[in-house]
Amino acid sequence: MLARCIIFLILLLWSFATRASHNDTLLVYINLKNAHSAYPEVSIKLPDKISQPPKLRIVFPSYVPGSFTEVAPAYLINNLTLKNSSDHEITPKKIGLNMYESHNTPIKEMKFRFAFSWQNAVDAHGFFPQMGTAVKKESFILLNFGAFFPFIEGMEKLPLKLSIQKDAIYTGFSPLSKTYIGNNEETYVASNYLALIDNPVVFTTTYETTFKAGNTTFHCITNTYGKLSENILLQTLKPVCEGVIKFCRGLNVRDYYFFIFLIDSGDTRETFKEEHLGAIQHSSSSVMVFNNDNDFYKVAREIQFTAAHELFHLFEPLNIKTDVTSKFNLKARLPTAHLWLYEGVTEYFSLLMQLREDLITQSEFIQEIRTKISMMQFFEPFALVKKSEESILAGNETLYRNFYYKGCVAAMMLDLRLLELSEGQLNLQELLIRFRRSINDNYVVKDEELIGELVRISSFPELRDFFNQHIIGTVPFDFNKYLALIGWVYQQSREDTAKIYLSASFRYLRGSKNVFITNINIDQLGFKDGDILLKINNKRVYKDNVEDLMEKVSSLSSKDASFTVKRDGKIIKLTGKPLVVNKTQRNIIKVEKRPSPEKLFYRNTFRSGQLSAGRPYRLLN
Repeated sequence: MLARCIIFLILLLWSFATRASHNDTLLVYINLKNAHSAYPEVSIKLPDKISQPPKLRIVFPSYVPGSFTEVAPAYLINNLTLKNSSDHEITPKKIGLNMYESHNTPIKEMKFRFAFSWQNAVDAHGFFPQMGTAVKKESFILLNFGAFFPFIEGMEKLPLKLSIQKDAIYTGFSPLSKTYIGNNEETYVASNYLALIDNPVVFTTTYETTFKAGNTTFHCITNTYGKLSENILLQTLKPVCEGVIKFCRGLNVRDYYFFIFLIDSGDTRETFKEEHLGAIQHSSSSVMVFNNDNDFYKVAREIQFTAAHELFHLFEPLNIKTDVTSKFNLKARLPTAHLWLYEGVTEYFSLLMQLREDLITQSEFIQEIRTKISMMQFFEPFALVKKSEESILAGNETLYRNFYYKGCVAAMMLDLRLLELSEGQLNLQELLIRFRRSINDNYVVKDEELIGELVRISSFPELRDFFNQHIIGTVPFDFNKYLALIGWVYQQSREDTAKIYLSASFRYLRGSKNVFITNINIDQLGFKDGDILLKINNKRVYKDNVEDLMEKVSSLSSKDASFTVKRDGKIIKLTGKPLVVNKTQRNIIKVEKRPSPEKLFYRNTFRSGQLSAGRPYRLLN
């Protein structure tokens, strides 16, 4: 996710490709016919008039956008052969994990076959499903080119023309420009190798759902239209896209593709844990892979949260170029000190946007932050800058997760600190936008100077203390110090006796105004996932009061309580006594119900993102 192709290359793909002559274009042929039963064949024809070095080096990428460990696409390659100008076949010599070499003879063609990564052991090749290749008979074919397609050293910048043969039942979708469509063949063009691996191609037997938000057209392609109907995709994704565009003040991409796969048992060779699934972000698309869970609301929530996170990678201020991130090395991953920014702030903004746009409730937002605080505590002490630089080292793969946990929490505390220092006139969103505006497109910041630049742009030297303590150093956050600004109270732990009628998640669907019950852990009364919660003890349930009503009913002394739900169109009343348990709660965050005018001012500013030109709360004192 960290390294990406510059977006204008994608937007100008067609013009670049059409300007390239046949003499300097790599001609690629991929045969996907009967792909479910035979390894696809790839042929790459080299331009006649391109000079070749004495040693021709063929390299499969060891790192691709989205990978934080070394990958081994060469493991998936079979029968790699070269053909010279005399039509003699040559077997290149393997000189490294992903590298081959041929000596002293000009090559005019390369051929090989590849195996689909989903059907091979991930420990051998390193590609999680969203990064790899897959086929499901009469359903879909997924091609992430970094999982099987090599580059020839010295020819990475040459344009490519891809002719892909496929069975007639499939239609292809990709951000790449499509120049020909036939029953059994489609043709795409890419301006260079990086543009190719940045743009997957998906063939499917289904159709696409499209909608427009801002100046961007969004294309949604999924393998399970029975569960993810057009209406559900629009209901789930369109508000997210609109919210991101509003937050980012536009996206610099004309067309964007969501490729969404829900996988069943047997689709992959091995069963993946949920933390190994998710998405890989490209500059004009994202590939999402989730388990095909029976809980529809859980699937919809995963899509919503993942889409929000991936789209925020397009937020230009989070694509700040440093001397490290402006380069992408396909052979070795370069260390950066700022994964806390690229992943942590991205995760925080994705949650904050959903809160502002009523896509999640305040309780859901707080629960997400509580969970991240709990998870980050397993890694402490954890210096975000140092661990970011060390995350590329072998054995440190698990460190990456903490940038979604502690990085996100640090971003929220930084946001609150900025609001405090500026008296509501500057937040983290505005700081990054100002920073982006302050530098021209070709300016590259030194990686080690990025924090200093952010402090300078903020105009608050005191901000340096925050970075020194919490981003560079390992000083624990005093959550009450930061959260008190908006009238939230933090408690590290609390032991109490709980009376539980229902332990579950409450999901708010903005389009319907309904509160759904999902992820049920404890159920005393006969609830089901997907129930719409209408009343608790005859009091109407809304998104803003469901947690308060649950807290009130749980404070009753083991009395019967009643819950009214709507299930399959029928109104059902559930009544009974609670389960009484002793439990320890950790990292509790409570919202003050009667905050001071000053806290209310900051809370509203934080929630709305509407910055102040002064301190209007003083008028209320």
